Amino acid sequence: MNIPAQPRLLEGQLVRLEPLLPEDAADLFASASDPEVWRWKLVAMPASEEDLRDLIQEVLIGPGRWPFAIRRADGRVIGSTTLANFDMQHGCVEMGFMWLERAAWGQGCNEDTKRLLLRHCFETVGLHRVEWQCDARNERSIAALHRLGFGPEGVHRSRHVRPDGTRRDSQYFSQLRDEWPACDARLAQLVETHSSSG
Repeated sequence: MNIPAQPRLLEGQLVRLEPLLPEDAADLFASASDPEVWRWKLVAMPASEEDLRDLIQEVLIGPGRWPFAIRRADGRVIGSTTLANFDMQHGCVEMGFMWLERAAWGQGCNEDTKRLLLRHCFETVGLHRVEWQCDARNERSIAALHRLGFGPEGVHRSRHVRPDGTRRDSQYFSQLRDEWPACDARLAQLVETHSSSG
């Protein structure tokens, strides 16, 4: 089964998602070069805008991958996220490689982004399962995934190699289509809280 075309726009209450382009590196470099933002990535932090442009072009953009720029309502790019490893036969996809500038942390942008992507995956594409993985030491992401309704599935020991050469245990989570209505309601409430307070 063929992977559907990446949507040109997904619009939420706090953010909108558009296909990521190499030229977005100019707006994203400040956040991508923040050591705290990039801390848990499996690729080295870009040292220059050109490095980030190459990363976008060579790693994030490609067949079977949907990389998005995350924009606020004013059009400013504040981060990125990607859907990859589509398995249309079994109705699965992996969500990940997300980052947000620190000023957007705790502002509802993460929740709005995930709600847009999950809704599109389940309601438009008709997928059954969305997966997520993160470093088992990344307590902030793990807490967020629990809060947002992703189900924990365990740890794959020594699954990945970090940029510094150490081995990473990767914790896995998923969201299933029959769990989506409850998750959607939870995310809607979280987004609305931030939207009304803004």
